[in-house]
Amino acid sequence: LIKQFFLLKYSNLIFNTLFIRHNNFRSKMNAFLILINEIITLYLYTLFIYVIMSLLIQFQMINSYNKIINTIFKALISLHEPLLGKIRQFIPSLSGIDLSPVIVILLLSFFKNLIQDYRLGL
Repeated sequence: LIKQFFLLKYSNLIFNTLFIRHNNFRSKMNAFLILINEIITLYLYTLFIYVIMSLLIQFQMINSYNKIINTIFKALISLHEPLLGKIRQFIPSLSGIDLSPVIVILLLSFFKNLIQDYRLGL
């Protein structure tokens, strides 16, 4: 009877420890997925700013010789051109229209929704 009591007690302790570890893993995974989701959102916002800023510079509505504007634009170029350049290798421009930002926005929105659905399933 005493052995059964200790066996029951320790099995509950082991079960509770594993359950807490599993919940701890779930919360860490959930936090990681939220972080990835927010990084993608921030990247999308800066991509919108980059596209609008490049259009405004191209139509000479913004002075690109301004140091602050130039610094911001160079930072956005260094952030977005590696991914946009890889997309441009596969998708040619259509009569001067660059569709690579649209493709990146669609892909990142898809991944963002995928992460959100996976996170809600945890």
